Amino acid sequence: MTSKEEEKERMDSRPPTVDMKCALVSVANMQYGLDSACLAALQAMPGFLKVFGYPDPSAPGGYGIGHTFQQLVSSFLTLGSLLSTLFAGPFSHLYGRRI
Repeated sequence: MTSKEEEKERMDSRPPTVDMKCALVSVANMQYGLDSACLAALQAMPGFLKVFGYPDPSAPGGYGIGHTFQQLVSSFLTLGSLLSTLFAGPFSHLYGRRI
């Protein structure tokens, strides 16, 4: 049996769950843009503005929200990404290639 045939047999013998896990991890990278878009839409919702905003007669919905607060809320997405990367290395070292 040649090395190419052995490699093909080895690849065919792995469980399909490995492929599904790899696909799920690769799709997770697309979620960052979705989070940002959902957060922007959330900050424009009237209910959010009534709770976290202030009355502003010149705004279309009657409520406004400060730029500092918008930037702070958006920055928490990046902070969450940073914290998750700090834990990803030790997590993959502990559980990598065992699942």
